[in-house]
Amino acid sequence: MIADRLKKYGHDIEMSELIYHEKRNDVVEYLTARGWDVTAQNVRDAYAANGFEFPEDGTMGFFTDMSYLTAIKR
Repeated sequence: MIADRLKKYGHDIEMSELIYHEKRNDVVEYLTARGWDVTAQNVRDAYAANGFEFPEDGTMGFFTDMSYLTAIKR
């Protein structure tokens, strides 16, 4: 367990407490409604745009729903 490994190094972190479990706003819609110009790029597209092949194996599969955002206040 991750928490057990962290305790070995003196950390008292409970990983489940670091995750927000309630309903979330869509960040692009939220920021746009509040005067930001927002662009989003999903992980696969970010890899491709930088000349990398997205790894299909390992832990990267957990990040396929993640996006990188850029927001500039109008």
